[in-house]
Amino acid sequence: MNPSGHAKPERGRDEPYPNFDILFFPMAIASTSYPRNKIKVLLLENISDAAVKELEAGGYTHIERIGGALGEADLIKAVRGVHLLGIRSKTKVTKRT
Repeated sequence: MNPSGHAKPERGRDEPYPNFDILFFPMAIASTSYPRNKIKVLLLENISDAAVKELEAGGYTHIERIGGALGEADLIKAVRGVHLLGIRSKTKVTKRT
């Protein structure tokens, strides 16, 4: 199980988890009283196109994607004004961020 309570997808011994990041987004797509078209989303580390499509289908329009991980100082700058942060395993979120 991952933190969102979903089972990890089946995979072969040497295969990465396909679209593993999309499993975390059902929580983000859940109902909110804040207008989704005003929520700023930042996705790091090559979050899948499928996850982006799910967010767009859910009404999120301000989506920024960065291909790699960010160090702490850059992450602090990048998350200013961001409501939803999507990361994989390289980005480390600390108390400072």
